[in-house]
Amino acid sequence: MMNRNQIKGIKERYPKGTLVQLTEMLGEGQMPCGLKGTVTCVDDAGQIHVEWENGSSLTLLPGEDQFRKLAPEAPAAVKETSMPAKAQETQTPPQNSHGDGPTAAGMTMGMTGL
Repeated sequence: MMNRNQIKGIKERYPKGTLVQLTEMLGEGQMPCGLKGTVTCVDDAGQIHVEWENGSSLTLLPGEDQFRKLAPEAPAAVKETSMPAKAQETQTPPQNSHGDGPTAAGMTMGMTGL
């Protein structure tokens, strides 16, 4: 039986959402090596409750079952989208009333001190 500090350590190492992979669970033929799952909780006895990818919800027993903690999955890449038309408009210098060049407000040449 585990003591309080051991159980606390398991709860800290395997918080809800942690990904795990099974290496061996004796006597459970439906639980093959390599099966992955997500921790739902660790109870006060130190058993790790898991939602397995095969639909099972069998708990892991530290010290009896063999498993490993997986690194968190990287978030899906964010799709690049084209710049909104409004943002594109602000990058174009304002045109004069003839439509053939920047307005005085759009000019950036230094004219101070005239």
